[in-house]
Amino acid sequence: MFNPLGHDRTDLAMTGKIYPLPANTREILVKDPHRRTVPSQMIQEDRDKQGHLRMAELAFSAAQVPSAGYDTYYWNLQPILKLPEENEPPCR
Repeated sequence: MFNPLGHDRTDLAMTGKIYPLPANTREILVKDPHRRTVPSQMIQEDRDKQGHLRMAELAFSAAQVPSAGYDTYYWNLQPILKLPEENEPPCR
């Protein structure tokens, strides 16, 4: 996030459309420059019949972006957890 202003800035940021997404993506987490999870909201999404994300657009709060500077935010793609098949033994 770039801040051209002469003071630190906190504001709503939008990702734009994130497409294509890797197979089996169920959720996208936003991480701040310190790799802490930032509250975010999915504004737009498209899922396949199994519930996997194919496209997403997120909104999140970019906090204290330095004046005339920038901060880097990261996406953390969360996969679908595969459930064991009926004939598979449980994991121990």
